[in-house]
Amino acid sequence: LKNGEDVVWLRNCNPSDIKKGAILLFERVDGSLILHRVNKILPDGKLMMNGDAHEWREKISPEQVVAVVNEIEKDGKKISCNSPGYRFKVFVWTVLRPVRYYIMRIIKIFRRKNG
Repeated sequence: LKNGEDVVWLRNCNPSDIKKGAILLFERVDGSLILHRVNKILPDGKLMMNGDAHEWREKISPEQVVAVVNEIEKDGKKISCNSPGYRFKVFVWTVLRPVRYYIMRIIKIFRRKNG
């Protein structure tokens, strides 16, 4: 998601919405609201959250969740978070988490050279 360019459509979050790959809006202890993807659900029910362009993860409790992203609007097109194409992209991006940093660096270099 690009800050200031993309739009997310939120809805109330039910416990069944909290699954690996879902993008959740949650409130940090300091009161800030953050959109991150669920990277892992821990045995104690806590959630490991990870921004798509970040290497680090943070642990939150389900009580911190405010809403779930239902749709994403990119370049004027709405994309349902339940569509098969989107779910496939999420699966691939989640699997690539250990090497995403390097992928993002390569993309940044490529854009600079062709940009």
